[in-house]
Amino acid sequence: MLHSKFRLLTALMTAGALFGTSASVATAANDLIVSKEVLKVRPQATQVVDPHVIKKVKLPELNVESWEFGPDNGAKYVTVKLRNDGLANAQPSVLRLTVRRIDGVAVGRTVEVNVPAFVSQADYFVSVATASILPNAVQLKDTTFRLDVDATNTNVEYNETNNTSWHNL
Repeated sequence: MLHSKFRLLTALMTAGALFGTSASVATAANDLIVSKEVLKVRPQATQVVDPHVIKKVKLPELNVESWEFGPDNGAKYVTVKLRNDGLANAQPSVLRLTVRRIDGVAVGRTVEVNVPAFVSQADYFVSVATASILPNAVQLKDTTFRLDVDATNTNVEYNETNNTSWHNL
C-alpha cells in the first residue's frame, strides 16, 4: 500500500506541477492531500472527495467508427468513418491501412493517408486507395487488414488503445 501511495503521490505532484496545484501526504493512513482537498485511496479505486480537486484536461478521442468498400465492391479502396469523441479538436494525423494477409499468406503492406485537423464530437470521412499495395486480382475486401487512426501518435488522447480496427481478423 505504501508503494501505491508513493506512486499516486508522485503522479499527483507531477500533475500539480503541470496544473499549478500542490500535493502532500496527510496524516490519516489512507489519505492524500491535493490542493488542501482529500482523496481517499482504496485498493483498486480512488474516490475524489471534492470534485474541484482534479482539473479535467480536454483531449481528443479518435477512433475508427466504420468503413465501407467502394462502389466497385471493394476492389481497391475503402471509405473510413473516423470519430472524435473527445472534448478537444484533433490535430492533423495519419490514418494507416495495413494489409496483414492476402490469400492466407502473411504480408505487411501499408498505405497512409493524411487526416486534417477536425473538431470534437464530429465525424470525418477518409478514402483510402489500395491499388498500389494489392495484386491486380485481389480485392481489398478479401484481405485481412488493420486500420489505425492517429498511427503516428500525433494526438494525446484519453484512450490510446482504441485507435485500431480490423477486417477479416
